[in-house]
Amino acid sequence: YKNSKFLFKISLFLCLIGTLVIINSIFFNNTVTNMKFYAFTSFATLGFALISGLIMIKQGFRPALYFVWGFIFMLTGTLIMFFMAFDFIPTNFFTRKASLIGNSLEVIFLSLGLAEKFSFKKKIIRSKEISLIKDLKQSKINLDKEVKIKNKNINQLLEVLEQGFMILDNK
Repeated sequence: YKNSKFLFKISLFLCLIGTLVIINSIFFNNTVTNMKFYAFTSFATLGFALISGLIMIKQGFRPALYFVWGFIFMLTGTLIMFFMAFDFIPTNFFTRKASLIGNSLEVIFLSLGLAEKFSFKKKIIRSKEISLIKDLKQSKINLDKEVKIKNKNINQLLEVLEQGFMILDNK
């Protein structure tokens, strides 16, 4: 896909930043500056994940649709838990279990996305296989034609040689 290498490089960079955040949180105090840095990297990673998923969907990579939906369900469950914790929404069974429900739906959609990815790759491999089979059949036809032409030439040469040997035998 067109932008997949670029997106992969950005994701590796964000993984490196995430690792640095983890190391920083272990060894240094949770100062306001560190918390702002943590929040910034979290939101940057979140935005990147959604945007890259949408880019891949736009480019026709169907498994990305499942991954984006799984990510949205997880985010929705987390946001509901956050809003409940700050009394923005009432507490009930659904809001208390929203994170669990969101993560469960995320796992389901990630599994569906993975299955779709395998199916997608299988279709690509099958289409390449069909193309190769067609090429092999055409090569076989061309080779058969060449063999017939070469056999005809060899037979003509043998006839000429036989005639030459018959002439020599007659003398």
